[in-house]
Amino acid sequence: MWHASYASSRSRSQQLQQANVKILNWQQCAADRSIFGQFSPIQGLSELTLCTIGVAGTGTDTGACYFDEGAPLVVNGFLVGILGTVGCAGKPDVYANLAQHKSWLKENTK
Repeated sequence: MWHASYASSRSRSQQLQQANVKILNWQQCAADRSIFGQFSPIQGLSELTLCTIGVAGTGTDTGACYFDEGAPLVVNGFLVGILGTVGCAGKPDVYANLAQHKSWLKENTK
């Protein structure tokens, strides 16, 4: 991720960043994101998406933020998601779930 910290969101890091995150279920993600009114369980979140949040104790800016859209979500060395919506400041980030787009990817990346 080319991450700008929440505190300094106007400047981009010159070093590639990484964060330890955990994957949330849809209900947790919808509840955490509903503060912003951006998602509900029906609108925007589905099996086509994955949500993550920073691991507790690693700081409120752990996870994706400004400039990070399009960043990879890698689990055990496998690409599993592409970042679509950033949470910033301890809110969940929403990724495209690549496992659910497998056939489209195969057909369109020949």
